[in-house]
Amino acid sequence: MKYRNVLFFTSLLLVFTFFSCKKEVLVADSTDLKAYSFSINNCVLTPDNNFLLSGSSYVSKADANGNFLWTVGSNANYTLPLRNNEFASCTDNQQYITLSRLSTVGNILFTKTLFMNDSSELSNPKIAELSSGDLLCIGTSVSGVDSTLLIIKTDKNGNALWNKKIKLSTNFSVINKAIEVNANGNVIITGNTGKVVYSNKIYYAMIDSSGALLWQKYKAFGIWENYPTDIHILNANECIITGYYDISTTVDYNYQFYAYKINNVGDSIQLFVNGGSKQDYCISSTLVSANNNLILVGMEGRGSSFTDLNLSTIKIVTINTSSMTLITDNTYAQLLECAGLCAIYNSDASLSVIGRKYAYSNPNIQQTFFLKIKPDGSF
Repeated sequence: MKYRNVLFFTSLLLVFTFFSCKKEVLVADSTDLKAYSFSINNCVLTPDNNFLLSGSSYVSKADANGNFLWTVGSNANYTLPLRNNEFASCTDNQQYITLSRLSTVGNILFTKTLFMNDSSELSNPKIAELSSGDLLCIGTSVSGVDSTLLIIKTDKNGNALWNKKIKLSTNFSVINKAIEVNANGNVIITGNTGKVVYSNKIYYAMIDSSGALLWQKYKAFGIWENYPTDIHILNANECIITGYYDISTTVDYNYQFYAYKINNVGDSIQLFVNGGSKQDYCISSTLVSANNNLILVGMEGRGSSFTDLNLSTIKIVTINTSSMTLITDNTYAQLLECAGLCAIYNSDASLSVIGRKYAYSNPNIQQTFFLKIKPDGSF
């Protein structure tokens, strides 16, 4: 993949001070972005604290300073860093999944085509790596309003071992969003149900490594839209689901960030909510291993209506996962038409953020950018 239109904006003056539990609006006279003219389908963090990006025709690894380490041509809707510093990627093609494994430097080691036994249509696949090195590819199949969880297990070389179906206890269609493996070797899955007259719920479920369903639950924080983005394993007994939901009582859209802590049987422990009167979309979140804080990254619509997303700015919220309380809440007032996609917490306490800059009047024009924020707030 060839990258072009690299833009460097310099001469930044940023004035702000961090205050715990206080919202700060960061006003910059200019921005210091490292920008590229391509779009991202998925962005995750690697164990060595780098970004792993994927799009419709590529998978790339970039460091915390926005330098690309390697790029390979590959169609990937979802990517997963593996424990040996290799990577797995997958994409759905309606009735089959394409699963690939990449080396530490991005070389494609294999590409496999995986089917269900009855050729069921499988969509929104995600990958989980088990302690044995085997992989679980988990997607959904929708027939009318009924959803089925489809699971294909492979060995570490992508050879199919078995496939199973789990009927979900809902009359809504379901879209997978995230999966994680906990310390007990069980897989936690979350997603959202399809809309029924503007309303939907998040669902979350747990299966064991043999594909047996342990439990499944549904939750609506607001009466309208509820969307999950990530799962973070805190310990063997607790995890946090992050996302955003609409708190309005009418169809006016007032989205808020949330972090929802549950135990290992899916029962609620505590809900954290953050947002104001704007449209706050949590796009991803990062659990910081050094202090177990959670960083939620997304965008805040600066206007008062759903159509004012052209005024959106980057929003970053940090919370304490033990007390589920706010540490910092920052927005970047001059980074208009921008959304934060993912963040790395660096050893010097700075944040490396990857985001998307776009023209609302022409959504086909997009740029991916890297932004580094120092602990004192300067770029």
